[in-house]
Amino acid sequence: MKLLLFLFLLPLFSYSETQEYTGEAKFKGKVVYLEQHTVEIKDNKAMRSETIYKRPDGLIIGKLTNDYSKSVNVPEYLMEDMVTKNKHGIRYQEKKMFMFNQDDGKREETKEIAEDVSEGELLVAGQGLHYYLVLKMDEVIQKGKLTLKFMIPGQLDVYEFKLKVFKVMDNKVEFEVMINNWFLKLFAPKLKMIYELKSRRLLSYEGLSNLKDPDGKLMKVEIKYDYK
Repeated sequence: MKLLLFLFLLPLFSYSETQEYTGEAKFKGKVVYLEQHTVEIKDNKAMRSETIYKRPDGLIIGKLTNDYSKSVNVPEYLMEDMVTKNKHGIRYQEKKMFMFNQDDGKREETKEIAEDVSEGELLVAGQGLHYYLVLKMDEVIQKGKLTLKFMIPGQLDVYEFKLKVFKVMDNKVEFEVMINNWFLKLFAPKLKMIYELKSRRLLSYEGLSNLKDPDGKLMKVEIKYDYK
């Protein structure tokens, strides 16, 4: 009888863990910063995450916090660049969603996101695309491609991107993401992400960084990840 009661109650228990991993970002072949990731996971779903960006000498130069409790693909988040003093992200307020951006010494700018902005496509922001892929990887691989509406708070705008499954082999899957605009493609390099299929861990990333170079432009980086 006790065993039957335990089996009946088992689905009511939830599983949670904290995952930690690091990344090494290279810009023009030189290591420019390190990433330290801490993720709170409940029932195989990311709930919160924090990324600390450090120079190779250990100085903290950025911090990104995400809250996925309202949405995995569009988390409430704050990106802080300690070098340029820029802050931007997504916030939810009174059941409405806002992008915000604040440059050093200037007033914060905000933009409300209309409910129909995605027009039936997948709306993503911040690290939401990554955790959406982790959660829905089999489904995305089966489809082969997705149209994304990517929120860019630093620009206070939403752009359409195309994601495609570029290659699946040797327990790895490679995704490519490109902006769906022939003119903007000239200025926005595509993103490449490689995952391990079994663990669904991100192994490498190539594309624009959350941090800027000394000239104030977003760096194009190559990042390799290492898990504890």
